[in-house]
Formats: sequence, C-alpha cells, structure tokens
Amino acid sequence: MTYNEVKKIHFEKFGVDPVEIGLYWRFVERLIIKIEDAIDDNKPYNEYEELTRRQKEDFLDASLMF
Repeated sequence: MTYNEVKKIHFEKFGVDPVEIGLYWRFVERLIIKIEDAIDDNKPYNEYEELTRRQKEDFLDASLMF
C-alpha cells in the first residue's frame, strides 16, 4: 500500500488525517506500517502520543525537531 492510499483509508475511517510530526518522514515504509497498525487497532494515528512527557514539552517549545 502506498502512503497516499493508507492516508486516505485513515481519513475515511476516522474523519481526520494521521497526526505526523516528523518521526518517520525519512522512513516512509515504517510510517505506512504504523498508520496501517493504527487503522487495524481502531485508533487514529498520532505520532505526538509516542513522545515522552519531556519530549512533548521540548517539541512544543520548538527545541525538539525531527
């Protein structure tokens, strides 16, 4: 499945695009798998939720970038 296909399926199922903050932009194949897994688990994909509390703070302060 391509990125565009999996993104479309995600939108059709959840009504929102996957939330991507850049964790897997250089690893598109891994990103596709993670979005497919989220669809299978019936949970919208959200990379921000993968961050630790500290990483979330740094990301929001723009001191953590990918």
